[in-house]
Amino acid sequence: MRPAAIALGLLALLAGSVPGEAQIVGTTSLITIPVADMPPDGTITVGGGFVDKRYSEYLNGRADYTPVYLSVEFLPFLELAFRFSRPVNLDDRQRLGDRMVSARLRLLNETPRRPAILVGAHDFLTVKDSNHFHALYIVGSKHFQSFIPIGLHLGYGSNVLDARAYQFVGVFGGISLTVVEQGELLVEYDADRFSAGIRYELLDRFRVLLALQGLDSIIAGASMNVRL
Repeated sequence: MRPAAIALGLLALLAGSVPGEAQIVGTTSLITIPVADMPPDGTITVGGGFVDKRYSEYLNGRADYTPVYLSVEFLPFLELAFRFSRPVNLDDRQRLGDRMVSARLRLLNETPRRPAILVGAHDFLTVKDSNHFHALYIVGSKHFQSFIPIGLHLGYGSNVLDARAYQFVGVFGGISLTVVEQGELLVEYDADRFSAGIRYELLDRFRVLLALQGLDSIIAGASMNVRL
């Protein structure tokens, strides 16, 4: 863990503020938790990442996996995403990977007095009991322009629908802190564990994320967005 902690510390020196966008999970997020922020209308985001096997629930911790995704914001209030998660070095039939669709609908825009409010569902299309990353949630996000701009995110997820595995069941939330122009310091609780990391913007279109999921395992991602 020492090299990971050193790398996180060095990158934190560069951290600052960018809009929350997909780097790992395929939809707009903090580290892994959903937020009520959305990219501008007409944005297409492509990206991928790496998740340590300790937190690869659908593989029962047997292998790391690499998610790859495409998300589209074609209305100001709607975000759709498709994600393919491929196991690393797995020799049985599950090595073919997992496919999932996500949809997010923003009910309220953020104003000076109220947060943005959004409802979403991840991996909600059941195909032979293969929804390994199901999430059904409501989340609010509010940003404050203080000496250090702050973003606060709080949500609640349910397991009322049948699924093979769930994410974000219960209360989840997180915070982002701005210290320079190109990135954010991130801390979140996903209803099971705490994670912390940084997100950094490169050349105005590329974003990278490096974090410690559960504060003990590296999770990383990168994305690129294009405006239509």
